[in-house]
Amino acid sequence: MEDTDKTKEQLLDEIAQLRERVQALEVSENESREREQELSEQFLQEQKARLQAQRSLQATNQKLIDIFESLPDALICVDTEWRYTIVNSHAEVLLGKSRSELLGRSAWDVFPSLIGTQAYTLYHKAMTEQIPIEYEDFCSELNKWFAIRIKPLPTGLSTYFRDITKRKQAEAERDRLLELEQTARLEAKSQHRRLKEIFVQLPALFAVLTGPEQVIEFANPTFLRVTGRSEDIIGKTDREAFPEMEGQIYFDVHDHVYRTGETIRYDECLSRWDAEGNGNLVEGFFNFVYLPLRNAEGEIEGILTHGIDVTAQVRARQQIEGLLEELKQKEEQLQQVTNAIPALISFIDVNGCYRYNNRAYEEWFGRPCAEFYGLHLREVLGEASWESIRPYVAAALTGHRVSFECEVTYPAVGKRYISATYIPHFSEQGDVTGFVALIQDISEQQAALRERKQAEAALQQSNEKLALLAEVASDLLLHEQPQTFINNLFKKLSAHLKLEFYFNYLVEQKQQRLRLHAYGGISQQVAEKIEWLELGQAICGMVALIKQPMVAENIQQSTDLSTELIRSLGIKAYACYPLVSQGQFIGTLSFGTRDRSCFQLSELSLMHTVCDQVATALERARLVAELQQRAEELAQANRIKDEFLAVLSHELRSPLNPILGWSRLLQTRKLDEVKMAQALATIERNAKLQSELIEDLLDVSRILQGKLSLNVSPVNLISTIQAAIETVHLAAEAKSINIEKTLAPQLSPVLGDANRLQQVVWNLLSNAVKFTPTGGSVAVRLEYVGNQALITVSDTGRGIHPEFLPHVFEYFRQADSTTTRKFGGLGLGLAIARHLVELHGGTVQVTSPGEGLGATFTVSLPLMSTQSPTDQDGELTKQSCDLDGIQVLVVDDDTDTREFVAFLLKQSGARVLTATSATEALAILIESQPDVLLSDIGMPEINGYMLMKQVRTLPPEQGGQIPAIALTAYAGEIHQQQAFEVGFQKHLTKPVEPDELVQAILTLIQR
Repeated sequence: MEDTDKTKEQLLDEIAQLRERVQALEVSENESREREQELSEQFLQEQKARLQAQRSLQATNQKLIDIFESLPDALICVDTEWRYTIVNSHAEVLLGKSRSELLGRSAWDVFPSLIGTQAYTLYHKAMTEQIPIEYEDFCSELNKWFAIRIKPLPTGLSTYFRDITKRKQAEAERDRLLELEQTARLEAKSQHRRLKEIFVQLPALFAVLTGPEQVIEFANPTFLRVTGRSEDIIGKTDREAFPEMEGQIYFDVHDHVYRTGETIRYDECLSRWDAEGNGNLVEGFFNFVYLPLRNAEGEIEGILTHGIDVTAQVRARQQIEGLLEELKQKEEQLQQVTNAIPALISFIDVNGCYRYNNRAYEEWFGRPCAEFYGLHLREVLGEASWESIRPYVAAALTGHRVSFECEVTYPAVGKRYISATYIPHFSEQGDVTGFVALIQDISEQQAALRERKQAEAALQQSNEKLALLAEVASDLLLHEQPQTFINNLFKKLSAHLKLEFYFNYLVEQKQQRLRLHAYGGISQQVAEKIEWLELGQAICGMVALIKQPMVAENIQQSTDLSTELIRSLGIKAYACYPLVSQGQFIGTLSFGTRDRSCFQLSELSLMHTVCDQVATALERARLVAELQQRAEELAQANRIKDEFLAVLSHELRSPLNPILGWSRLLQTRKLDEVKMAQALATIERNAKLQSELIEDLLDVSRILQGKLSLNVSPVNLISTIQAAIETVHLAAEAKSINIEKTLAPQLSPVLGDANRLQQVVWNLLSNAVKFTPTGGSVAVRLEYVGNQALITVSDTGRGIHPEFLPHVFEYFRQADSTTTRKFGGLGLGLAIARHLVELHGGTVQVTSPGEGLGATFTVSLPLMSTQSPTDQDGELTKQSCDLDGIQVLVVDDDTDTREFVAFLLKQSGARVLTATSATEALAILIESQPDVLLSDIGMPEINGYMLMKQVRTLPPEQGGQIPAIALTAYAGEIHQQQAFEVGFQKHLTKPVEPDELVQAILTLIQR
């Protein structure tokens, strides 16, 4: 742009020079004319020069015009007299004037409004002081903004215009938007402040969480009060402030809203939190709304949590729903009662509209009951009939009970003579809410006037039955004791139907017999004689058998054997009904009378209806009693479980104390040989005790899962009993207890598992020794009765309380499970013993004269039908425990176990290689070719199962067929099965006896 401006100035200077030369030439021309004659030749030359100058001037002017036209800005030039000398096309457009309107004319004449303005002043300043001036100005005549540059010239001024109206408009718009933004920011801050004040005052829960970590920036007092927190949570993340809510929906919802910007609403959301800071979680229901909070650029900065505590409403609604459900059940029962009544029964509200109709309306009018709901009496009865009953309706709605008879013409049924009773219904406040209408068609009775009294009596009796049924329904719903409501029922029925007897038998499912549950009209002595009935015996037994009602009439003249019992009581008419609820037969209910020889159909119908309701009530009472019993059993089971867990903790921890104590003393190396031997014996004894406890627990687990298996073979009971006695011999000697044994010679062996049977006898003997005081005695007897072997273990110990005798063989049961108990144990041994005996097809029983008088346990086992010719349990030739020359690879990640097993095997003469992992074991196996692999199961990365699978894939020359033993703490049947499946030949459980381990290796090598 500067180069262009420079070119313009050079061109203007050239134009001025050219003009000066033209003027000089013109002067010279005048002089030449005077000297024309003398200087004609010179004149011709000057004339030629002038023409050339004019042509040059025209070319220069044209070139200048082309340059001016190519400029992006508007350009004008004025001379010193302010006359326009140059105007390019852009200037024409901006000024709105053509060149012809501008060239040669004064600027102030063309635009007189500029005189006295800033432009006028600046133009004169540039002309006078010959300085360039730049400025921006608004032209009101053109309604435009211009950027103007004025530059002085020797012949006047040049002016460059640029239309900046759009830029000015954009700047104005920008300023306006900036002002609006500032106003909005101030308003937002004000609103934020007001909103925060509102949040503080509102009873709802409000909190603001910011950032992806959900840092709590604000929480209103309601939020803090309900959650039980203080303002210390401000600045903490939601997970730090509410760690107890991990696993509930809230943290995931916070992250989701922050990540997606989605608004989420939860209604009646169940929440659990620690409101008191004591670790106890409280529950509540809240309506939550989670809103994303965005900044001015629309980016999510945090979330707003809004919650309303609706716990009271939800609890109330749940209570209402429960009441509604109960009401629905009562309504269904009422529906059943009213549908069984041969009369129109309806409820009319205070507006005279039907709100309830029984099924009789369908039979009368041939329309579903639902169509009557909401209809006015006038719409059903017709105008004439409505007017006839209108006074009675008005009386009922004022709180009066009304009974009347009248003729009514129903539009859909025709003329009927009815007997109606209107019984008003009152609210708790005593206001009438409507009335119950009981209507019977007595047209036939009215047809014969001579039978009017009989019809009236029947009507009165029917109304009494309706009232009776209403009372019966009420009693059945209110009373939970079966005998109570049946007795009350009989009192009402006997007064109404003149009944003297009733018998209620309930079926005993286990015995398939009927037992007298409630009765009336007979003495207790008679009731005891007929307490039990077989199915098919007497009328009640027949009804129980066929599950259909039976009615006996003229009983005193009958010779039917089934009526013999009731005939002896003087009963003349008898009706018995089965009690069935939801398809389940419960028992029978029968009624008898000495007053008449038969029942009317209405009486039988009434009794049948009542019996149906009694069946429902009995089933309800049974379910309630069963629920209460189950609740008590569950509480008892929980108590037993808690006691067992406490005992288990004690029994598992107790042996650890001497083990750890003596171990630490041994590490000091300050014990003499006597104390060292005592320490080792104590550690071994307590370790075995703990191992026995664990084995008992594993046995219980196997029993409960049905996975306890037996290794069955013929068993010599004498050897088994002697081995068990040998096991408890030291414990008995320590208490100076004499064990007397009386073992009859073996007649025939028992087919079973020798180890498990020894476990049974050992358990009985160890219990006898444990509960027998010092100096007492224990007796063991083996005898044979028929094809049964009887093992009897008796003691002179503390005995068993009679109330605890039935529970002796139950799991986790002990006569004393308190912390002050004198004897230890888990209470599992006898339960395991009973199960083992039953697996062998035998039984075990216990008797005790009482506490302090000892106890006797008797085990009965079936004998084999034939005796094996050889003694299956004779002395086995003990294999040598010498492992000389045998190389064993021991694999275990536990250092103590690995070093102990290696030391044990080395003591027995074996050469031992050790590996801490499966990877190391594979390398040693391929390189060294050991004779036996002894591996743990539970190891990191590659466990024993996986190791064995890899070993079995190796070729034989690399150890693929090496004998392998699994030595593991996984002692379950399933773990043993898995070990065998992957290729182990033996499965030993930790802790293992040294002799047992050595014997297992020798057996495997010899195999």
